[in-house]
Amino acid sequence: MARRASVRVKQEPDAGGHRVAAGRVEKRQDPRSWDPQSPVITLYAGPNGVPLLIHKDLACKVSPVFKAALTGRFTEHSTQTYTLDDTSEACCRMLVKWSYSQDLVVQHRSQSCINLNKELKAEEDMTLAELYVLADRLLIPKLQNRVIREIELLRNRFGMTNTKCLSYVWENTAPESPLRKLLVQQCAFNMHRDRLIEDADDFPREMLLELTLVLMDCIPKEVSEEKITARKIGLFEVEET
Repeated sequence: MARRASVRVKQEPDAGGHRVAAGRVEKRQDPRSWDPQSPVITLYAGPNGVPLLIHKDLACKVSPVFKAALTGRFTEHSTQTYTLDDTSEACCRMLVKWSYSQDLVVQHRSQSCINLNKELKAEEDMTLAELYVLADRLLIPKLQNRVIREIELLRNRFGMTNTKCLSYVWENTAPESPLRKLLVQQCAFNMHRDRLIEDADDFPREMLLELTLVLMDCIPKEVSEEKITARKIGLFEVEET
């Protein structure tokens, strides 16, 4: 089994909307135009290394990281394999399915609120979070945006913000991550206050700081100034006997 290569391809858009990669300018490739006659490569998925098959041409057009590893001077080029052992098998399967269909297959999308299995939905929400992180690492912004839309769609459908994935997201994303911003917004404006208390252990310390800053920014200036100058200090005094 080949080791996962730490291949990173710098992407910067130029004035013409092209991608600058490895010192050259190339057009962003359309994964829908892949060659079905291309050879098949193996992705070893999850900690157990479950083999998943995908056409090489499709993999290379979906991700510049796959392309660099499978066509460059890396172990993956000689073995025609790529190891994704730092994410779940479910996440890798969702990646492969999306690569072929350009759509996410989310089981709970079609379920009703009455028949919703909250534990299974939490697992699927975690898989979506993992998929976003993986898409970021593989430089697939289209998939990242698709995951963002799906997370918001599911929240609107079921009126639920999943908190079980928060620690994973904050451990595996940068401070300015769009996924972080979305989850902070959902928790700030769509979550009932009782959930914040009941699921307090699910909230990373760093997220609570970001949540506080978002709520502070939403306070109108005139209200903030009034609270500063006209604070009722009696509310904070203890009873004297």
